[in-house]
Amino acid sequence: MSPAYKRYFMPNAIVFLTLATAGRKPVFAHPSLGESALSILNHVKALHPFQMKGYVMMPDHWHLMIHTLNGRFDKIVHSFKRNVTIEFHKKGFCKGAIWQNRFYDHVIRDNDDFSNHLDYIHFNPVHHGNANSPAEYPFSSFHHYVELEWYTSDWGNMIPEHIKNMNLE
Repeated sequence: MSPAYKRYFMPNAIVFLTLATAGRKPVFAHPSLGESALSILNHVKALHPFQMKGYVMMPDHWHLMIHTLNGRFDKIVHSFKRNVTIEFHKKGFCKGAIWQNRFYDHVIRDNDDFSNHLDYIHFNPVHHGNANSPAEYPFSSFHHYVELEWYTSDWGNMIPEHIKNMNLE
């Protein structure tokens, strides 16, 4: 029997999410599947409005940081996972389960918590060996934040000290 998890829904919250694929299969390793999933996420945004604060799409998991007005991030996650599954099955991209049943959530508490989780998101491709730097990895919000001058393009060549002990997989 699975443990009962308590989710905290707070209006106007920013939430960090981790969504993993079933069996950690590299479902999103092919760029076209990633682009298709990002398109689906934009469609979900129209159905369940939220603001994207940060994301990284890895071959076997996603990290998202979203701002919801009503706090119901569970509906966003359910809609995204459901629509990806329907679309990928319909187009023959995948068979069977695509996602793990559960997902990880963390309500962002303050500006430091926000910055730490954003750094974690953007360093994730380096951490998992998918890139030598965040700038090399196309499927993340890192490039947007470089444009905003939150990061320099050479940020993240080494793991930032403040995220070394974070494990949000």
